Amino acid sequence: MLPATSNSSILTYGIIPPQLPIVLPSVPVPKIQMPKVIEALKELSGGHPFIVHIYTTWSQYPSSLQSLTTEIEDYASAGFIISLTLRYLPPSGKNGDIAGFQRYVQSMIEHFANQPAIKFLQITNEPNSSANPAASDGAYTNVVSALVTGVEAAYAEEKKVHFNAKIGFNWFYSFGRSQDVKFWREVGATGGSRFAHDVSWVGVDLYPGTYVPFTLPPETAKDFASTASTDVESALNYVRTQLMPLAGLGKSVPMGISEIGWATNPPSRSFSEQSALVTAFSYGACSVVRQDNLEFMQWFDLADNAVSLPQSPLKMGIMRYNFSPKPAFYAYKKVIAQGCS
Repeated sequence: MLPATSNSSILTYGIIPPQLPIVLPSVPVPKIQMPKVIEALKELSGGHPFIVHIYTTWSQYPSSLQSLTTEIEDYASAGFIISLTLRYLPPSGKNGDIAGFQRYVQSMIEHFANQPAIKFLQITNEPNSSANPAASDGAYTNVVSALVTGVEAAYAEEKKVHFNAKIGFNWFYSFGRSQDVKFWREVGATGGSRFAHDVSWVGVDLYPGTYVPFTLPPETAKDFASTASTDVESALNYVRTQLMPLAGLGKSVPMGISEIGWATNPPSRSFSEQSALVTAFSYGACSVVRQDNLEFMQWFDLADNAVSLPQSPLKMGIMRYNFSPKPAFYAYKKVIAQGCS
């Protein structure tokens, strides 16, 4: 049972969908296209408000704009809320071109100004992380300036074109207190009061037991769930009380879990453990939903990435690459139906 709150719909759930089409020539499964994804998302969400979190990059612009627009229209037509991330990952020769990134952000907002399903707009992705340049923007030059300029440009452009998406950014938990504090202080010093005014939410990418160790190695199934839940609570409270204030962001600015997940790799990382952690992570989020003004939680991700199968044994999806559900799919479905109640 998740912790009770006064409003069972106070936390909105979501997920990161796969990049389409999913196809791996060496595996005899049909190509996965949008209708199959929509079908899975409708079953998972059960008719509750549900966020589909989509990423796009500056380096892909404008060649990807048509397919991205179609993708967003498909999810919007199915009734889903859209969270759109505009990554800084620059085109060739544009690394550090903050003015160019600003124009990209402005162009994207102008393009999607008439798409009301986009409720959340994320500027950059994991700007504090340089560990994986393919996924995180911290690897690129002047990323904090890109974040601050992008948020401020997005805010101004939204007012101009009457677009109402909430503008925010995410942060990867964590590289240790000294690095964490250094990043948030730099954001505060670079952005100042204008940036703090323009930010509508802050997201945390959080992977206890996968990219960061559990604080206490669990010895039993009960300890496993309890430790996982407590780690989520502690991480969110740490960001809220110790880091966000360094950038002038107080409790009135909502938080969200922009990514959370736990990878499978049987038998060492079992499907049953992933299922248990869906519930445990959700319990931790619900425990602080009012205290820390938590607005959303998004699972990473819907389906295993077929393309990465040869490279990594870790599979983050709650469905296999052929869209057969893992037990975690049904655990998340139950969490969404129950809410924080």
